[in-house]
Amino acid sequence: MDKENRKIEMSFRTKSSATSMLTLRDFQEGQTVHGHVKKVEDYGMFIEVDDSKVSGLCHKSEVGEYPVGSG
Repeated sequence: MDKENRKIEMSFRTKSSATSMLTLRDFQEGQTVHGHVKKVEDYGMFIEVDDSKVSGLCHKSEVGEYPVGSG
């Protein structure tokens, strides 16, 4: 987590059942994307990138006190 620049890192995987056309190969390192939380667990949350087949785990150690993109 880069608190100063308000960035987090996530591990991603591609879902084979999604109907969108974008896959993990369509994204570049450092690219800003929008997504939504699919599931929250004790160890973190699963986030799906909008308009894609890509989802990933954001570990709780990577989440700050305030939402990313706020303020």
